[in-house]
Amino acid sequence: AAEYTGVVERARGHAATLLGTTADRVAVGSQVSVFTGLVAASAPAGAEVVCVDGDFSSVIAPFLARGDLRVRHVPLDHLADEVRPTTWLVAFSLVQSATGEVADAASVIAAARTAGALSLVDTTQATGWLPTTDLGADIVVCHAYKWLSAPRGAAFMSVGDRALDEITPLTAGWYSGEDPWASCYGPELHLAAGARRFDVSPAWHAWAGAEAALELA
Repeated sequence: AAEYTGVVERARGHAATLLGTTADRVAVGSQVSVFTGLVAASAPAGAEVVCVDGDFSSVIAPFLARGDLRVRHVPLDHLADEVRPTTWLVAFSLVQSATGEVADAASVIAAARTAGALSLVDTTQATGWLPTTDLGADIVVCHAYKWLSAPRGAAFMSVGDRALDEITPLTAGWYSGEDPWASCYGPELHLAAGARRFDVSPAWHAWAGAEAALELA
């Protein structure tokens, strides 16, 4: 298991390179919906979330499941224009799974920043063929089983300063501590200072494959 930890950390470093960030800003997990769920769970009651009409379910379902958020679905080409001062978060896939349409991420993220909203981008359909090193989003989520050719069960999320402060690590466990091997037991809450606080205990074998795949990306 200790050797597997090294595998995960090397894969985390490769993921950071692909997203143009540092390893301490990258969390590892199993699925995009888990990370999106953390963001949805951290939204204030009644918050407005703007999504793309017809986007992949993992990007929108957690917000709908809350039941107390105002979720607006808008056409992809109008997404930047639909971000308002009342918007808490804009969430979208960089490349649409159903159609292959590529979002104007720079415009959307700039609109979110101007409005004081958070931005979440899913790059599952993009990272590996489309550069994703300079998006500037508050949150970037990616499952590595598409263009990155990793096994299913290896996903990662990068977070900026505001997201690190505002997202509650509700999936915290032994792997969310600074040193997982020193975080196995209570009664204390063990949380890493950076994005590792959002780590989900990794499926070792998936990450063994992910390390090799991400290194080649």
